[in-house]
Amino acid sequence: MNKLPFKIILSILLLVVIGIFTFLYFSSTFNEQNLKAMDIRLITEAISKTNTRDYFLLSPEERAHFGEALDSVTKEDFKPQQITHQYKMVLHNSWGFSRGYTVIFTENAAVFLQDHQANFYKVGEPNFFYNHAGFYHIYSDRLEPALQITLNGDQVLFNRIDKKWSYLKHDGQWSTQKFDLNKDAIINDNVTILSRDDKLEVGTDKAPDYSHLKVVNLATERVVFEEQVDLNQLPFPNNSGNFSYELTMAWKDETKSYRGESVINIPVLLDFPEEFVFSKQRITQGDMIEVSVYNVENQEDIFLEQSIYKEFRWYKQDGLIRGYIPTNYSIKPGRYQVKYGNKKKGTEFSQEIEVVAHSYNIQHLVIDEQIEQGTRNDAAYEEFAKYFTPVRKQSGPERYYTEPFVLPTKGRLSTEFGQTRYVNGAPTSSRHSGLDIAAPAGTEIKAINRGKVVLAMPLILTGNTIVVDHGEGLFSVYYHMHESFVNAGEMVEREQKIGTVGTTGFSTGPHLHFTLSHYTMNIEPGFLIVGQPITYANYLEYMQN
Repeated sequence: MNKLPFKIILSILLLVVIGIFTFLYFSSTFNEQNLKAMDIRLITEAISKTNTRDYFLLSPEERAHFGEALDSVTKEDFKPQQITHQYKMVLHNSWGFSRGYTVIFTENAAVFLQDHQANFYKVGEPNFFYNHAGFYHIYSDRLEPALQITLNGDQVLFNRIDKKWSYLKHDGQWSTQKFDLNKDAIINDNVTILSRDDKLEVGTDKAPDYSHLKVVNLATERVVFEEQVDLNQLPFPNNSGNFSYELTMAWKDETKSYRGESVINIPVLLDFPEEFVFSKQRITQGDMIEVSVYNVENQEDIFLEQSIYKEFRWYKQDGLIRGYIPTNYSIKPGRYQVKYGNKKKGTEFSQEIEVVAHSYNIQHLVIDEQIEQGTRNDAAYEEFAKYFTPVRKQSGPERYYTEPFVLPTKGRLSTEFGQTRYVNGAPTSSRHSGLDIAAPAGTEIKAINRGKVVLAMPLILTGNTIVVDHGEGLFSVYYHMHESFVNAGEMVEREQKIGTVGTTGFSTGPHLHFTLSHYTMNIEPGFLIVGQPITYANYLEYMQN
């Protein structure tokens, strides 16, 4: 018997080995029992290069789902313009073999596989690809937004306190994105801000539906700011110092395919130069100047010298120092020099204030002699001095109000502020201290802003009278009311009903006498409420029924 040549035997063995390996390669690679892991790499669309690969060991459940996906493929033509994402996927089995595919996601949420021979196969059961973490880029428009904090365009660091995020997958299920907050560095360096013109902003590729900022002064541990903010410019407190900016952003629009919340902290050092700001440099008699001082910790360190208002004083609230210079008919028109500065630093500056004359009208009243005798007498004046005069000499050290002021009632303006009066032909000793608003008896009277009632009682001279302290020396006064619904000591809110129009006390008919004052200096109410004097010429604009 002839023996086969050695070369033929070797060739046969080689073919058998190749056949075995070919069988293993083409069979066990697709066997979910032997599938072990996969490499997944996103292919960048522009230059067809791959990003850093991710290696994933597959769980039994994942292998089963992958097997279902492979069993569902059908060979099908494919249009390249439909591509949204492409991945290079390399499968590894327990025999040590590997095989590569291109995984293609399309605009209509279909998934295709392309083999090394450029054949395309549509995946009939694509949930494995929709749900596996290696293909998360397909949800890039739904993943947690990137955040960037910048100061004047330069990126700054921040601390991540908390974040939650979920997104809607193609199979209709919500997926929760997991985070490891321990990996986020704790930043101890402050963001140093040297000017109020600096711009501290938050950039994100998904605008939140809610952005809430809480600013805490670290020296006092007091919250100095807490409200919703514009991310294009985070606000600065009123004074320098070290602050904690805690920003909470929420994405909660139910029409979108993602939801979440992110809480970050920015350590901020404000190092501003001291700043004196005058609300006005030119005012009309009856108006008031507000002087605000920023970036000064101790009000004892600063000074302001002027001859317009002798009772000037400072107030401090939320790091801001304020003072007021009221004027009325008693202040002579002209130019006044104001000196101010910091005693501790030895700085001194000057500011010129011009007080412009206001033309006050004259009014002639005819009062029933019995009413005049019964309300303008020594007993009435003594009672007024005992109960009314003292309550405007002390005020709350902080503002009670935060909203704009409103008129207390509507009606006809019967007397302007500052008018000189003749009663039954005789001149009165003082100017009219407020506005007289004539209205039917019983008309509602509202508090012009939030404040504390410091007087609520009937007086011979002014009838049913209420005085409200709004803090920092500002008072509102209400005379001649028919009814009073508040008591001394209670807080009233803006536009709260406090009484009704009447004709009690020294009065010629139903009306409200309404006064605004800084302590005992009466001022024109119109400047604070509508920005100008309320006069016979314009009252209809503001007091229409």
